[in-house]
Parts: sequence; structure tokens; C-alpha cells
Amino acid sequence: MNRPVLRGRNQRELADALKLGMLPVRAATWVSLFLSREAVERSGLPPRHFFYQADDIEYTARILRDASGYYVPASVVEHRTPTQHTAINDDHRFYYHIRNTILMLRGRAWRLREKPALVWVLFSTSLIYLRINRLRPSKVKNLLGGLIAGARSPLD
Repeated sequence: MNRPVLRGRNQRELADALKLGMLPVRAATWVSLFLSREAVERSGLPPRHFFYQADDIEYTARILRDASGYYVPASVVEHRTPTQHTAINDDHRFYYHIRNTILMLRGRAWRLREKPALVWVLFSTSLIYLRINRLRPSKVKNLLGGLIAGARSPLD
């Protein structure tokens, strides 16, 4: 839960970051996230229509598309949630996970070469969701609703 998406294409950047006890990131969640004022001024605020599930991933991916960001593994964060949760375990979260992943595929936060990873996330989480819910028609309908909403929703 709340793991950053690491950036690993530039081996020099990775080696330099590792020497400092950091890892370069491509996107991250809101948990323990620090943003510079310049990054917010350059990128604006998170898109309102995302508002739930992956809003943080889209926003940080957009900010870090042409900038550097780092994860500090030695930092300690206390994130008080009663239980770990994922989009797969909740129909409402899952719907927005699917919708917003489709919006990210359509959007500009991720480069074209990065989008196959988003397709994999979409595919694998959909399979898991359908499997744990035994292909119940209401769950298939929820998945299809998220896909359609992602395809039809405006990007901004």
C-alpha cells in the first residue's frame, strides 16, 4: 500500500540517488509526499475530476514527467488506517481505479512508452477483481462501468 512508482531508466541517476540513500521516483501517493511550491505553480492543482483513486499518481506523474523526485526508504511514516486496503477490495474504489487508469492512459502524465505498464495494471487488477468476486454480474457491470466512464469522461 502506498508504494511509489520507481524511475529506473537512467542508471547514473539511480546510482547517484542510491549513494544518498534515495530512489528516483516517477509517481507517488499522497502519503508523506513533499512538493515544492514551484512544482505546484508549474503543474497546477490535481485534476478535480480524479478526486478519488489515483489522483495522487496522475498528479505526481505529471509533475515528474520532466522533473526529478525521490523516495527516501529510511524515512518513517505512520499511516493510521485500521486495515490495509486496495481498490480490488471495494466496489466504489475499484470503479474509480478503473475509470482513472483509463483517464491516465488517455492523458499526458505518462509517456507513450510508459503506458503499457498502466495497461498491465488495468488488466491484472481487473482479473483479480473478477476472480475474487466469482464473475458476479454486478461486479462485471462495475468493471464495465468504470471502463466506459474512463473512455467517455473529459480529460480536464
